[in-house]
Amino acid sequence: MILVEGAQSTILDIDFGLYPYVTSSRRCGWLDLIMLSYSNMINGFTGLAVTKLDILDDLKRLEVEYLTLPGWKTNTEDVRKWEDLPKNAQRYIEVIRDKLKVPVRWIGVGKDRNSMIEIP
Repeated sequence: MILVEGAQSTILDIDFGLYPYVTSSRRCGWLDLIMLSYSNMINGFTGLAVTKLDILDDLKRLEVEYLTLPGWKTNTEDVRKWEDLPKNAQRYIEVIRDKLKVPVRWIGVGKDRNSMIEIP
């Protein structure tokens, strides 16, 4: 099963979401692990696809309410292998995986369809 936009789709859902206090116009914002964890509880993920990693390329750091991670200040758009990602980008993905206890299987690093890192 492949679920696209799992967290936001769940939050937009009339039965399980925050309706009517939602908008479908959300672009790219902070990662809400609480919302993602709730979505996992509802949907039972077997794997995650983390997309738009490249949007964070120029940030000095990522700040989440309870967790601060260093940025990587390196372009990731041409990376196609996990081991070629900057160590801080790898750590960011590992934190997501560890907090949700769900493996990350894909990482999007650009606009093209082939801008994807697949993790076996």
